Amino acid sequence: MPGSQRITVRLPEGHMGPLQQYCAERNCDVSHVVRLALDAFLATDMAPADDQVSPKRITPPDEIMKPVRKYFAWGSGDLRAELCRLYIEVLAASYACRRLFPRTASVVNGYEGLLQLCRYFGLE
Repeated sequence: MPGSQRITVRLPEGHMGPLQQYCAERNCDVSHVVRLALDAFLATDMAPADDQVSPKRITPPDEIMKPVRKYFAWGSGDLRAELCRLYIEVLAASYACRRLFPRTASVVNGYEGLLQLCRYFGLE
């Protein structure tokens, strides 16, 4: 990595095993995971003040208005289970795209963004 610096990080006891397992399951190295975590931390904790950030979208895109009707009329049990199923499908397709197009930043970033949602679906 041009312009990069090597650092040493001390982890609490018991963190290295799960970290190595996480990396093995995702076919990446520890340095990559640490860089991603640092990027995510810097993006949230050190983001510019609210007046310097573009406004966040508060309304959904128009493209969802037609398919959302069937969910408002959902009658097949708990809609949250369907949401989890759909999330797994989208995550699987995104993972396949990441493996097929590893140099396309938007594909990689999209997959990594979706991966961060796992905890909301009970997948961690």
